[in-house]
Order: sequence, then structure tokens, then C-alpha cells
Amino acid sequence: MSTDQANFFVALIAVQSLDGFMTRRDEPGTDFASPEDQQWFRKILSQFDAVIMGAETYRAAKAIIRKSLTPDRPKYILTRNPEAFTSESVAGQLIFSNQTPEALLQTLRIQNRNRIALVGGAQTNARFLQANCVTQLWLTLEPVLFGQGTPLAPVEHPIQLKLLSTEQLGPSTLLLKYEILL
Repeated sequence: MSTDQANFFVALIAVQSLDGFMTRRDEPGTDFASPEDQQWFRKILSQFDAVIMGAETYRAAKAIIRKSLTPDRPKYILTRNPEAFTSESVAGQLIFSNQTPEALLQTLRIQNRNRIALVGGAQTNARFLQANCVTQLWLTLEPVLFGQGTPLAPVEHPIQLKLLSTEQLGPSTLLLKYEILL
């Protein structure tokens, strides 16, 4: 990502099991997230100018997302077919797009939205990481093993990270913040 604006920031925010899965098997959603992580997540989102997610993430949390709409923090849903969501779109608050990561971030820069939360899913995470469009990764680790499920981001090439901080959110829940190294 070109950082022509020093204050432009994209944080990939996710919760996962200790063995690296954001969901169990084929079950959507993050109902395994601890109350501490859920509270932290709601609080931290208020510090961002916009939220980006994929269509599957939107479908899994649709009711919650629609209740929290605000023009101060629009939500962008990436989908191959935005026309399929025309009836669900809310002008300036819930936008469905098929833009590339680079194009969407350029749109957000033009709108002077400089703190972006990327909240999944796996394919959307991978697209942004592979396009070098993520500044930091904020990862909550929950004390559970799934054995299989949806990975954080099925990337095609290794991505190097630098640990910035750790925080204990609950008795057994950790928040790790990493810088993405380009």
C-alpha cells in the first residue's frame, strides 16, 4: 500500500482459536469469542472511520451490523455481485462494492476516512494482505482448539509480522498486535 498519507491506517481485526481458525468447521460466526473480546471489539470499532468486511461476514452478523449503522462509520461489504444487495444498501452507511482493496482504500482516502477496520472474512483478509493494504494485525487468541475451520487468511505467500504489543483481555484471552512488514 502506498502510504502517501502518513496517518492512513488499516487494521485487520480478528478473533481466532489457538490453532488458528476464525470459525469452527463450516459454522459461520464468532460465538466462541469471550465476553472480554466482544466488549473490546465493540469499543475499538468506535475509534475507526470505516469498516470493511466480506459478504459472508456480513451475512453471518447481518442483524448486529444493521443495528449499528451510522454515517460516522460506514460499513463497506465486498462482494462479487453488489447488485444482489441493492435492497439492503443504506446510503452512506452500508455500501456493497466489488472494488479491489486498492481502489476501495483510495475511495476512503478521498472521503478523508483514514482509520479503517478490516474485520473479515478469510478471503477478504487474504485479498487485502496480498495487496499490501494492511498496516497492522490485531488478533485475539481464545483458549480453544477447533482442529479445523476457517483460517485467518489463506495467503499465497508468507507475510512477515513484527509483534508490537500483547494485552490480556480476560483470564485466558490474549490480544496480540502486529505490524505488517512490507
